[in-house]
Amino acid sequence: MKSNNRLEIIIIFSVFLMGLMHGLVYVFAMPPWQYNEEPSHFEYAWLIASRLSLPEYPAYDQEKRREIAASMIERKFYTVLGFLPDLNATDEPIWIGTNVTGALPLYHIIAAIPLRLILNANVETQLYVLRLLSLLMFELVLLIAYLVASEFFPPGHALRWLTPASMALLPSFVHLMTSVNNDVGATLMFSFFILAAVRLIKYGMNISRLMGLLVAAALCCLTKNTVIVALPLAFLAAWLALIKSRGALVLGIVLIVGAVGAIFGIFAWGDAAYWYRASIQSATSRVSTDQAPWGRHAFMVEANPEDVKASVFRQLLPASATEALRGKKVTLGAWIWADQPVQGTLPAIFDGYNVQTQPVQLTVVPIFHWMTVQVPADAPRVEVRLIAPALEEGVQPVKIYYDGIMVVTGKWPGSETPVFLNAQAKRGSWGERMFVNPVRNSSAENAWLYIRPWFEALTQKIPWLAHLSPNELLASVADVATSRWLYTATIKKLFETFWAKFAWERISISPIGYQILTVISLLGLLACTIFSPSRYIRAPFQVKVTLTWLGIATLIIMLIVILRGFFGIYDVRTYIPVARYGYPVIIPVMLCFCFGWHKLVKWLGYWGNGIILGAFIILDVYSVITWLTYFAEL
Repeated sequence: MKSNNRLEIIIIFSVFLMGLMHGLVYVFAMPPWQYNEEPSHFEYAWLIASRLSLPEYPAYDQEKRREIAASMIERKFYTVLGFLPDLNATDEPIWIGTNVTGALPLYHIIAAIPLRLILNANVETQLYVLRLLSLLMFELVLLIAYLVASEFFPPGHALRWLTPASMALLPSFVHLMTSVNNDVGATLMFSFFILAAVRLIKYGMNISRLMGLLVAAALCCLTKNTVIVALPLAFLAAWLALIKSRGALVLGIVLIVGAVGAIFGIFAWGDAAYWYRASIQSATSRVSTDQAPWGRHAFMVEANPEDVKASVFRQLLPASATEALRGKKVTLGAWIWADQPVQGTLPAIFDGYNVQTQPVQLTVVPIFHWMTVQVPADAPRVEVRLIAPALEEGVQPVKIYYDGIMVVTGKWPGSETPVFLNAQAKRGSWGERMFVNPVRNSSAENAWLYIRPWFEALTQKIPWLAHLSPNELLASVADVATSRWLYTATIKKLFETFWAKFAWERISISPIGYQILTVISLLGLLACTIFSPSRYIRAPFQVKVTLTWLGIATLIIMLIVILRGFFGIYDVRTYIPVARYGYPVIIPVMLCFCFGWHKLVKWLGYWGNGIILGAFIILDVYSVITWLTYFAEL
C-alpha cells in the first residue's frame, strides 16, 4: 500500500509539473493580448492597482490604453481586424476591446496585487506577470481535480491522476487558464466550490465543512455572474448533507413542493405560438372572439398609458422566407380592430435596419388594412411586429386585435380583400392571384407557454439579468424552426472551443482533427453512459447523493452556457457561446470522459492509460504548431 501511495504521489507530482511546463508554453509563446478580452481585463486590474479603488463602468485610462494599443499594434493584433486605432485620440477612448469595468471584481482585485508591485514596468512585463498568476490558478484547479477524483476512487486508481492529467493537457483549457481573464477566476472558485460541496455531502454536516461551502459560494458570487448559480447549489448541497435525518427529508419535500408551485406560478399557457412576447401585459396575446374573421381566435395587444414601453409581440420569419423577400417590394396586411375607436398601427416589418409601419384609424369592427414596403437587398432578417400605440396619460387602456396577418411579395391590389383557404391562413388568393403566407400562426389559432409578466418584470430589476428576457429565451428554445441553426451552431462552437480553438476563436485545427475528436468524445461519453450506472448502484448512499448533486451542478452550468445565445436570437448579430463559460465544471466533465476512456482501454493495463495521455500529447503538439504557424505568417 505504501509503495502504491508513493507511486501515486510521484505520478501526481509529474502531472502538476506537466501542467506547469505546458502552461509556460502558452504564457510566453502565445503573443500578448491574444485571448478573448485580455486587454480589457488587464486594464480593469491595472485601474484597481493604480487607483486602489474599484472603477465604475465605463472607466478607462487613456495613457494606459495608448500603451496597451501600441503593444497590440506591434504584436500585429489589429492586422486581422483591418484597422489601427488612433493612438493620438483625446476625445474618445482608444479601442482595445469591450470595456469590462463594472464586472464582478474578485479576479481583478487578486490580479491587482502583483500589479501594484510593478506599476513602473512596461505593459508586456505586467501582462506576463498576470499570466503567471493565472498559471498558478491553473495549477490549483489541477490540485482540486485530483482531490475531487480522490473522493470517488480509492488510492492507486488511475482516474485519481488521469483526470487532472487530461485537464493539464487540454489545449483550449490551458489557453484560457494562462490568460488574463476573469473566467480563470470563475473556474478556480467554482472548482473550489465543487470540492467543498462534495466533501460536505459525502461526509455530512459540520461547521467547518459548511463554512467552507459558504465561503466558496461567496467567492463565486464575487468573481463572475456565470457562477452565481453556486448560491442555490450551496443550499441544495447543505440539504443533501442533512438528508439522513427525517426533518431534512420533510424540509426537502416542502422545498420541492414549493419549487413545483413556483414553476406553475411562473409559467402560463395561452400566448400565440411563434410570437415572442416583449410585453408585460397581464392578458395573453391570444384571445377567443366571435369577431375573428378567420378561425375562433385573434391576437390581442394591450395599449396601456401606465406602461413604460409599448407592448410588442414579434415573429422572425424563417431564413427561406427572408431570402425570398430580400430586395423586393413586400405587401403586409391584417384585419385589425379595437375595443374602442383609436388610432393604431399596421403590423410593422423590421428588416434589420429599420422598422416600417403606418398609422391606421381603428374601429370596433374588423377591417382589412395593408401597406407596401421595400425590403433592402442586404436585409439580414425580416421580422413582423405587433406594436401597441403609445397613449396619453389618463387615457383608458385599449385592446387592439389582429387576425390573418400576412406578408406577400410584390404590390397587391388594394381594391379587394384577400381570402384564405382555411383558418390557419397559410395560403389564399387576393384578386386573381394565389399566395403563400410565410407568417406562422398568423391568425393566432395555436398557443404555447409563456412566462408571467410579474416574473419577467422581476428579472429586469436584477442588474446582471436586466438585459435578458426569460420570455425571449423560452420562445426561442421552443421555436425550433427559427432557432434550429442556433442549436447546431452552438453545439459546434462549444465542442471546438472546448478542445482546441485559440486567439479569440480565430485559430482552428484542421476539420479532420475535429472529426477525430468527435469520435473520441462520443466513445468516452458512450462508455461512461454504459458503465457508470452499475458503479452508481453499487456505491454507498452518500456517494450516490454526492454524484447526484455533481450531475445537477454540471447540467445546470452547461444548460446556462448552451442557452446563452438564445437570449439574443432576435439580435441582428446573435451571440454563439463558447466553452470557457462551461469550464467551471471542467472537473466533472473530464471525470466523465476519463471514466469512459479508462473503461475502454482498461484491458490494456498501464498501456491503456499511456494511450490516453499519448493522444492528448499529440493533440497538444499539433495545436501549438498550428497557432505558432498562424502567428509566424501574420
